[in-house]
Amino acid sequence: MYDGETHQFKHLWQAKDGTLQSYSVRTIQMLFPLLLSNLPPEALSEILRLLHDPNEFGTQYMIPTVSKAEKEYNPIANTLLLWRGPVWGFTNWFVLRGLEKHGQLYFSLLARLMSRDFAKEIVGKWIEMVEKSGIWEHYNPDTGVGYGAEGLGMSCLIVDFLVRYGIAQVPK
Repeated sequence: MYDGETHQFKHLWQAKDGTLQSYSVRTIQMLFPLLLSNLPPEALSEILRLLHDPNEFGTQYMIPTVSKAEKEYNPIANTLLLWRGPVWGFTNWFVLRGLEKHGQLYFSLLARLMSRDFAKEIVGKWIEMVEKSGIWEHYNPDTGVGYGAEGLGMSCLIVDFLVRYGIAQVPK
């Protein structure tokens, strides 16, 4: 699934006729390879570029499930088709864990700092979104407005990062 020319991960699936098909729309799944320990340095750089770019995944409230540059991007969750743009807490959790992982694995000080500091920036935006709208199933990445089920448990993953970054403490 890794494209060595673009340093991006592509979606592959097997069609009913048995042929492999590729889907080039940039979705949050192409960021999940951050969880790999052996991620090529060029792939890490490309993922960080996509996350920083306000025309891709670097929206006001991060991280949308589809790049803003894609025609499929729909931040308002007004369709039965999910995963078209809104921010989901559990997908943020996976990307943040990957950023933390590479902040610890890479020996380059710049890569380490970029991953760690950027993860903190994303958590800050997530906190801002929750303070603004509360806990929701998913959120508009441009406005922070919540959609779906209010108080959905998987969206409480923000608490993991509040504790992880020392913003909140677990009661004893």
